[in-house]
Amino acid sequence: MAGVNYDGKKDQTMILNDRVKYAKLTGSEMFRPTWDNMIELSTRFVSKIEGTEPERITRIKAVMNSEYQDIYASVFKKADDLGLDIWKPQHRERVLSSVFNTDDKAIAQWKDRFTIHSTLGANEHFLGTGYTKSLLPGAKESDPGIAEIFVVENNLLTIDQLEKAGAIKVFDVIEPVIK
Repeated sequence: MAGVNYDGKKDQTMILNDRVKYAKLTGSEMFRPTWDNMIELSTRFVSKIEGTEPERITRIKAVMNSEYQDIYASVFKKADDLGLDIWKPQHRERVLSSVFNTDDKAIAQWKDRFTIHSTLGANEHFLGTGYTKSLLPGAKESDPGIAEIFVVENNLLTIDQLEKAGAIKVFDVIEPVIK
């Protein structure tokens, strides 16, 4: 697994898609998720980051880069160390206070980055290179990972609709690799 925290003891679902059929049905855009591409996408779709257009773009650029990514990921690590769930607002506030103390600007920046993550993706493992970080045991930091494609669907369809149209094939359960 790449880019997600994989639990080899759980059942998994795999979906394969026919990119041509899928793109035609969904009006989707597909691109390599680099920092620049994700900045452009964030300016289009992340309306929760408020301000005038130049202010929004400046705020997005401040948190969508490799330098800031280390700060962003460190908060997830701190949450794990404290046994807290960063996706629960009360836990998140405790972690942010622990990491940034009373630095309101740093907290606001982290929240901007979290808004992008929760809206579009680009999680704490995001590399911004177009490759997904490998989280497999034994993976080396220098490994480039797996080439990633980011998809934006402009016409949302259900998995059932996509499967019936022949755009995807769902493999319901893939057995756990760790018994």
